[in-house]
Amino acid sequence: LDYAGGGSAANKYVAWTFKAASKFFDVVKYEGTGSARTVAHSLGGTVGMILIKNLDQDDNWAVYHRGADGSAPEDKYLILNTDAAVADSANWWNDTAPTTSVFTVGTDHSVNADGENYVAYLFAHETGDDSMIQCGSIVGNGNDNRVIDLGWEPQFVMFKRLDSDSGGTWTVRDNMRGLVVGGADPYIRWDTNASEDSDQNYLEPTPIGFKIGVKGDDDGAYFNQNGRSYVYMAIRRPNMAT
Repeated sequence: LDYAGGGSAANKYVAWTFKAASKFFDVVKYEGTGSARTVAHSLGGTVGMILIKNLDQDDNWAVYHRGADGSAPEDKYLILNTDAAVADSANWWNDTAPTTSVFTVGTDHSVNADGENYVAYLFAHETGDDSMIQCGSIVGNGNDNRVIDLGWEPQFVMFKRLDSDSGGTWTVRDNMRGLVVGGADPYIRWDTNASEDSDQNYLEPTPIGFKIGVKGDDDGAYFNQNGRSYVYMAIRRPNMAT
């Protein structure tokens, strides 16, 4: 979105719109109880990622991601507004995996303070031929041309390093701002108010997914460092029947 600001230069913005649809995206509001509880949702499929924000307090954004741990992601949490590494606590998700109809919150103030109001954004993870979204994870292998196979070309990719030493920024790329082969890809960071930046070909789309390299920027956004862990969310290009 480009429009004239208060000065002589145009201000540039980006906005994403997600359709509330089964096996894709859902939004839920709920009131905290201060005790572990379940919250109903209508995603109707595998929960890939949940973003939760306390509407009444200046709490951090809490993140559940199915790739945060290889065996028990419900034991781990991430924070959307910082580059902090993945951490372990039962206070976020009560060590309980989400189902196709409910997710569980523990007692942390960021997700479930008594009498306070919250909003949760749920993204699915689907791997079938007609899937529109995947929330996955990888362990880096140091390959400069590693392809992450989704089965389709993405129009939106969020990528985050999980490691404990320096963590990693939440980078977001989309095809409206430029997600291309052989060119500099603009990206923004969900964990900072920094302006848009770009890099050369360290994440680019392919007909079956996206390709990553090994370069890292000053914020620790490494893409394929050997032995490092990463999570991503990818949304499909509109190249299939509705």
